[in-house]
Amino acid sequence: MIDYKLKVEQATHALLLRGEKPTLQLVRKEAGGGSPNLYGPPFREWREKRIQAEIAAKEAPKEMLEIFNRIGGQVWNECQKLGRRNIDAIWNHSQELQQEFESELQDVRNELSAVKIARDDAAQIFENMRQQLADAIAQQRVAELSNEKLRLEIETERDASTQARIRVEKVQTTLTLLERRIKEIEQVNSVLQTDLSAARDEASNLRGQLTRGSHLVK
Repeated sequence: MIDYKLKVEQATHALLLRGEKPTLQLVRKEAGGGSPNLYGPPFREWREKRIQAEIAAKEAPKEMLEIFNRIGGQVWNECQKLGRRNIDAIWNHSQELQQEFESELQDVRNELSAVKIARDDAAQIFENMRQQLADAIAQQRVAELSNEKLRLEIETERDASTQARIRVEKVQTTLTLLERRIKEIEQVNSVLQTDLSAARDEASNLRGQLTRGSHLVK
């Protein structure tokens, strides 16, 4: 886990050694970059400690009270000068704090703007993916409907083919029956022809016998 407090201390020390005034932006740059949200808290803590140390260094020592009792107005004047210097130091630090705060605020605004842009880009990507998914589902539905229509057409053709085959089988059966019937009729006809020929022969014989009988009677 990264110790940002240590990184801030190292960065500020390096800046001070180079004679540069530490700011959040310079500290982040010196430390290798990163979000101001990560460097901000430890930098503000370091800055408050430094302000307190500078003010403490400029405060009058306790012995000044004793001197004040002895020399009165002169010491009072010196104390006023010292107070003004402290006020000036505090004012200067407050101005520095304000500038750094505004810099941090601008960094946060920039990051917020970048986050909003990334969010909008992600939303657009999501919308594109959603539309692509909807199109794919619609295409799949069309394909399913086409496949279903084709299946129904194939089943219809198959049913028609089955019906045609059944009709052909029925016709074939009928033809077979007719062929059998024709053979039976031919057989009957052959028998009838034989019987007719025999009847004709018999009639011819009877006619001859009648003819001969009539000659005998004469």
